[in-house]
Amino acid sequence: MNICPTCGQDVKPKGRRRSHEQNRYLWGCVYATILQHMPGWDAEDLHEYFLGEWSGWEVLEGFGRKRMRPIRRSSKLKTTEFMDFIAFIQRRMAEHGVYIPDPNEEVPHAA
Repeated sequence: MNICPTCGQDVKPKGRRRSHEQNRYLWGCVYATILQHMPGWDAEDLHEYFLGEWSGWEVLEGFGRKRMRPIRRSSKLKTTEFMDFIAFIQRRMAEHGVYIPDPNEEVPHAA
């Protein structure tokens, strides 16, 4: 946390938000690859799950029910944080035997 000595506010370091290319890779490659191994799930399910597992969960209560939601959203991540998020997904899926290629990686296709 960086506190401004003048105003006492938390000052976040300036950095670029995740790029459109990173976002396309996440939704078009990473989640598409995982969905081949997860019948009944959709990309939104995966997105919520991985965000929560990576950033942590908060519990919300309402109408006599509890639900969990991720603490952070991907749209607010800086480019380096987004890279860490994707690396987390790659590691987690590798633990389950699913290979997620890196961006721009040449992956041979089965004939």
